[in-house]
Amino acid sequence: MYTIVIADDEVALRQAMIKRIDWKSIGFEVIGEAENGVEALELVERLEPDLLLTDIKMPFISGINLARKVREIRPAMQIAFLSGYDDFSYAQQAIKYNIIKYLLKPISSKELTKELVDIKEKMDVINQSFVSSFEVDQQQLLVERLLTPLVLDSDFVIDEKQSEYESYLNQEAVQLEVRASLEEKTRYLVMVIRYFDKRGKNITDRNHLLGIKGIVKKYLRFGSFYSGKKIITLLSGQAWEIEKYVNIIVNEIVQSSERILCADCYLGLSSISDSLMKANLLYSEAMSAVEYGQGSRRSINFIGDIKRTSMICYEDVDKIASKIEKLIKSGGADEIELYLSSIFVMFIDQGATRADIDLLMIRIISSTCALVYSVCDAKSSALFFNKASELSSIFNKHSFNEKRMDLIGFCLLSKSLIKKQKKMNSEVICDELMEIIDKEYGNEELSLGVVSESLHVSISYLSSLVKKNMGETFITLLTKKRMEVAKELVLYSSAKVLEIAYKCGYSDQHYFSYCFKKQYGISPNKMREQNLVSSNEK
Repeated sequence: MYTIVIADDEVALRQAMIKRIDWKSIGFEVIGEAENGVEALELVERLEPDLLLTDIKMPFISGINLARKVREIRPAMQIAFLSGYDDFSYAQQAIKYNIIKYLLKPISSKELTKELVDIKEKMDVINQSFVSSFEVDQQQLLVERLLTPLVLDSDFVIDEKQSEYESYLNQEAVQLEVRASLEEKTRYLVMVIRYFDKRGKNITDRNHLLGIKGIVKKYLRFGSFYSGKKIITLLSGQAWEIEKYVNIIVNEIVQSSERILCADCYLGLSSISDSLMKANLLYSEAMSAVEYGQGSRRSINFIGDIKRTSMICYEDVDKIASKIEKLIKSGGADEIELYLSSIFVMFIDQGATRADIDLLMIRIISSTCALVYSVCDAKSSALFFNKASELSSIFNKHSFNEKRMDLIGFCLLSKSLIKKQKKMNSEVICDELMEIIDKEYGNEELSLGVVSESLHVSISYLSSLVKKNMGETFITLLTKKRMEVAKELVLYSSAKVLEIAYKCGYSDQHYFSYCFKKQYGISPNKMREQNLVSSNEK
């Protein structure tokens, strides 16, 4: 059953659509209705429907602007336009927002039902791509042959003929449609995706490639392949394309996996590079990001969001220290204790010397300190490093068991600090969001997308964070602030209503008055009149 929000400013027509169509029989459930573009946008953010059926000529936010705004916050949602004949060519401009259907007014209940059945079939096909078997064709084999060594092989070294080889790679990438052309300045980043069921089991398999490819191909050139219970995708495009579309891509993937697969999806994204030769480095960054996010149940993770710029080198840390890092990021306390205990047992069984054990501990302590430094604030890091300096006595202890227990305690402390920092970070982000609203409420262009870019987090993450921590959507919080300021100006200034509207971020006086009346149950002019009467009586 798909959920739908219906938006039309003609009340009679909107009610007729809701009442005269047997929605359940054709696979839909109406969960909301809106009489203007603003209400439609609010409902989309709050209710997260599968389909928005909207008139293209709506008050306040109309047509293409509405499609653009909802695509930012709910890219997995489909949009169907209701349009008059004169508006049809205008509606075609919205094709880049993946409008699933254009419906021509006037339309009867019977015709609309038929069109909705067609829309449902199209949505079924889109959703089926996430659960269908993926067939490997010749094109996919060639893409995998090109990308697998580049992305996965850390020992993939090119000699003095590197420039020649890179030129060859770029030509191959163009031929395989991983890159658009040799002429444009192409940028690359790597995305790693993992799917987990509700029990926490990794269910990622090759078949998930089909759904990922169906989404990404709408926006950027790319190459995807499956390896080791994860989907790895190399995205390419010009800098402006990557900046514009990456957030939409990752949000659509996450939303589609939640709705269609009923699975938790975790994505890690690397930084951006101008060279295919750096694909392995980008992959390492994407893996670090996805592993960090998995423990905090944060779906979308950019390496820049979790990793502070530092001169510390992580690449020399051995496999055991790397495993400990992963457990500190996303494992449980019992997993850390069990793994470290097993490592000590293994070392002892293999006849390890005291120097061998000390070397292992130095590496683990070093990499753990680096991890805490990269994530925690200066105060937490300082406290942790004081604790680390106290561990110098651990090397004087003769008992392997004492060393093991001290090291376990040290790793658990680092995990506790990082967990606390994650919580603090979410609270800090919400505080910063409110500061932006307080300062920028008068900016008509202020949106969730603008704020997310300013805070360097994804739209999806910021939206869910605000709902979870503040219990309201961004649009609601922004409107409340604007209305609070507007009320003060209405009651205690001589400014005209139009001037107040401009100061509060509204260029349309009618839209401002609508929002004001919705908030306070009375128009701005009426509130001012009543206040004057009340003041005169006193």
